[in-house]
Amino acid sequence: MASENPNSRLEAFCDGVFAIVLTLLIIDIKIPLIIEMNKKAVSEIRLQKK
Repeated sequence: MASENPNSRLEAFCDGVFAIVLTLLIIDIKIPLIIEMNKKAVSEIRLQKK
């Protein structure tokens, strides 16, 4: 294992993430609107602090 590329695990991980993202884009799966949910939560927290 010492003779392997030290970045091989990182490269494999990145390849896996890339494959998943492409798959989701190709079959047009809508990822839940986590960003919108986070924005709402942040605005609610700001309102509570006032």
